[in-house]
Amino acid sequence: RLTQALKLHSSRILNLVNEVLDFAQAETGHIKPVIKTYNVSEIIDLGTIATYMLLNEKEIHLDVIIPDNLPKVKCDLEKTVWVVVNILSNAARYSPQNGKIIIDVSNENNFVVISIKDEGPGISKEYQKAIFERYVKSESLSVKGTGLGLAIAKEFVEVQGGIIGVQSSPGEGSNFYFTIPAA
Repeated sequence: RLTQALKLHSSRILNLVNEVLDFAQAETGHIKPVIKTYNVSEIIDLGTIATYMLLNEKEIHLDVIIPDNLPKVKCDLEKTVWVVVNILSNAARYSPQNGKIIIDVSNENNFVVISIKDEGPGISKEYQKAIFERYVKSESLSVKGTGLGLAIAKEFVEVQGGIIGVQSSPGEGSNFYFTIPAA
């Protein structure tokens, strides 16, 4: 058990260091996206695989809705998958045991929209204004984090020409979404 605990703590420290490095890159404008053309299903598959253990641990049901006629997207695969993983991980952390998360993908005005909706506690309007700023942490004391994940996600999305946002009401879950330019 001690070895497992050490592995877990070292993994958390490594994740923290990587988040700080990613944010430093974003803040200094040194993000150099490698833009290529991808199927959105590739991005969603990689993101869901990376969060599989967390979703499974909380027995969360994941629905993925991707239309057949969706265009390909132009993006940096690594950074876009990172955004999906960050938002999906947050959704899983805040969702109740045996909850449900829906990933819904759509096409709007030459952009593909990826939306991730959870059944968590929701987010107050006041907190929504600051949620994408650095070092802003959850209102929930039970969920730990650095307060950098969504700020990094915002930088990654915006450097690729997209936007990111949230729709939420307390007690009704949250719907985080971001756009990627269609190919």
